[in-house]
Amino acid sequence: MKTIEFICISGGSYGRCAKKRFVQKDTLFSARKNWTYQDILLYTDKIDRERRDDFMYTSKITVRYAETDQMGIAHHSNYPVWFEVARTDFIKASGISYSEVEKAGIITPLTGLTVKYRQAAFYEDELFVHIKLTRLTPVRLEFSYEVIRETPYAVIATGTTSHGMVSKNLVPVNVKKEHPEIYRMFEESMDKERS
Repeated sequence: MKTIEFICISGGSYGRCAKKRFVQKDTLFSARKNWTYQDILLYTDKIDRERRDDFMYTSKITVRYAETDQMGIAHHSNYPVWFEVARTDFIKASGISYSEVEKAGIITPLTGLTVKYRQAAFYEDELFVHIKLTRLTPVRLEFSYEVIRETPYAVIATGTTSHGMVSKNLVPVNVKKEHPEIYRMFEESMDKERS
């Protein structure tokens, strides 16, 4: 297994991490190279763009006043709601609305949720929630998320959600067998991500 090293950069020197920006150390970038701070920023932005290209769909969110706390920071409880917005948009972009999935007799209750908060989001920040389907079985789905602020650029949060596929009586449904067209739609979404 390959070990990934990260270098902390700050200003034009390799010292304390005032800007909290980490760069993957690899064959293209080494602390021994004489790169300017601007070169490093361009390189890290390239890595970030390539990583974002791994995500299948993006939803735009503007932080509302009601979503902030007394400090003007977006409250942590909003992130799962933003994940749901992105997930609903993703399913619709895949070719079917979530309400149509429910009409077919399938509901997808949440079975797991992780959120890693990396930086604060503030009132009126424009955020982009990137989503991809990372795991699919006949009875389960798992999604990954990345919340980005473009200006000034920052990865605000990352996370995952896991969902069971069950009937309205909460009995697991083998979607691959009982609703092959819906399963195929999810499968094609994953195939697009891989290509």
